[in-house]
Amino acid sequence: MTKSILLSYHHNHFIIIISNNFRLSVIISRRPCALLKYVKHKPSLKVDSEKCKGCKMCMKLGCPAISIKDGKAVIDHTQCVGCGICQEMCKFDAI
Repeated sequence: MTKSILLSYHHNHFIIIISNNFRLSVIISRRPCALLKYVKHKPSLKVDSEKCKGCKMCMKLGCPAISIKDGKAVIDHTQCVGCGICQEMCKFDAI
């Protein structure tokens, strides 16, 4: 049985302990998990295909919402939580 417990919010970091049959994992993050129901998301972002140069800087984040199609970045609106990190990475203001 997997159990997740929010242990602490300390110095702007969330500390979560996950226990699974006597195995412990610790996750330390700066933001609450985007998958939690109580976390309010911003609208999903979109790529302006005319501005996108296909440099793939946004792909370096490893975000599951971003993919490349026809040499341009595409954001899946069903997976994007609107965090804006890819927007900060884009040098061409395409996102």
